[in-house]
Amino acid sequence: MRELRLALRILRKSPGFVIVTTTSLALALALCTTTYAVLDAVVNPHTPVHEPENLFYVTSRGDGTARDVSSYDRYVRVRDVASFYEEIALARTSFGGVTIGTVTIYRGVRAISENYLTVLGVELSHGRPFRPANDVTDDYAAIVSYRIWRQALDGKDLADATLRFNGQTYNVIGVMPPNLPGGVYTRMPARMQSADDIRSRVLPIARLKQQTSIEAANAELDAVANAMTANFGTGARPFDFALSSFAARPLRLSVLHYALGGAAIAVLLIACTNLANLMLARGYARRRDLALHTALGATR
Repeated sequence: MRELRLALRILRKSPGFVIVTTTSLALALALCTTTYAVLDAVVNPHTPVHEPENLFYVTSRGDGTARDVSSYDRYVRVRDVASFYEEIALARTSFGGVTIGTVTIYRGVRAISENYLTVLGVELSHGRPFRPANDVTDDYAAIVSYRIWRQALDGKDLADATLRFNGQTYNVIGVMPPNLPGGVYTRMPARMQSADDIRSRVLPIARLKQQTSIEAANAELDAVANAMTANFGTGARPFDFALSSFAARPLRLSVLHYALGGAAIAVLLIACTNLANLMLARGYARRRDLALHTALGATR
């Protein structure tokens, strides 16, 4: 404690030295921390949902001889026949301008089934999820990302929050959690029977049952594809299903990433070298003080 008090007293006499050394070392450490956080996000990406390793997109292709089998029809077959999933949801993206107040955000709006959030295993930050598809009160309701709610809607109460998409006004009923990226979500209609809906591409998202392997799930999907071929014939594209991981995939570090990491280490080494030089110069300036200490009998 005596040495600590002595050190603090000496530092208090040199505030400029303390400020320069602390600031330079803090900036170098902050740069290194930020750089390696970015590299870690590239190598070990995080998907902010419950057990993302069990979530898969069910991609599909194929049409019958009459070319009248839509992506929604293929989804219905998987939903009704397959048993590899614990729960399955549906999403479809429509592109257009979303207007909030006087600001138009050009981004897609994702129509989702009412169980979409349940399948992902996430809870809303504010508001409520969509009601079942047969409840018409949510036909023109929307859920927005946390970023849109804070920036475009100014974090206002959801009772007064609205937006416009394709000329239609939607009431904002919920806000996604802060760590989940996204834009605007609307509820998917209960039935998709119009010509536009048949041409639209829908993307099912399934959560695999526990202890169910991807190989077993793919075997079931192959059986569904064969049954659809038997029922509808084969057009230009044969029926086919595949599972695609929902979780973000790790990327390989490129030369740019390695250069970024090396530059951060170089900056830290330069800061440490500068700090060592400052300490050396400061020690040299105190040579008379140290000589007096030695003369009075102080040890090294």
